[in-house]
Amino acid sequence: MDFLDKLVVELLRKVRLPEAWQKDIERLVQNMDVVRKIENRRLEIDEDLRRAGRAFADGAFSDEEYERRRMKLISEKDSLIVPNDAKALEMGMQLENIGDFFEDATNDEKNRILHLLFEAIYYDFDQKRMVRFRPLAEYAPLFRLAAPLSGWFEEDGYTFRTSD
Repeated sequence: MDFLDKLVVELLRKVRLPEAWQKDIERLVQNMDVVRKIENRRLEIDEDLRRAGRAFADGAFSDEEYERRRMKLISEKDSLIVPNDAKALEMGMQLENIGDFFEDATNDEKNRILHLLFEAIYYDFDQKRMVRFRPLAEYAPLFRLAAPLSGWFEEDGYTFRTSD
């Protein structure tokens, strides 16, 4: 592992979200089965729509029967909503645990992780340390929550300065 990898591992290991956030994550983990069931059913509905379209094209359904089936499936899919916080909570859980994974990741995996989390990482070659980082927009709110507990300072809406 080169020195830049070590700096990123150190940064990611420092991620600490507030206690209330962790409780939300724990609640989400307990409810992940519900989220998975919703996502699986949405995939099943997409497949049912594809099959119905093929059957209609083959002449197995009349226009009215096909449209009725299609509307029923679309209506059901639209009613299957994953709670808005579920994705953010899942991202928070991943963010808190990614430092442990990053250290043992292959170079390709490290590269993918960095591209999934960060828009930019700023390194001071004279001081040989990371000085700032800019997470991707969807992760910025999580880093903003983690900043006070993780030793970072928000410079602007999306750029964070590491401690001096």
